[in-house]
Amino acid sequence: MHSSTTWKARLAEADRLALDSEISERTRAEMVGVRLDHRLRAAVGYRIGVHLLCGESAQGS
Repeated sequence: MHSSTTWKARLAEADRLALDSEISERTRAEMVGVRLDHRLRAAVGYRIGVHLLCGESAQGS
């Protein structure tokens, strides 16, 4: 591959990674403002499980 082409490919990949990172960060920031009960509303009728930092877990539907 020509060095100019390699450089352009690397730059394009860096731009894509930066965009992916920004999208992920914005999604996380938006989710912080959404209450848990609102997040779980989409799971009505499904079985869910929760793993707590203390090591305990719970399941329900």
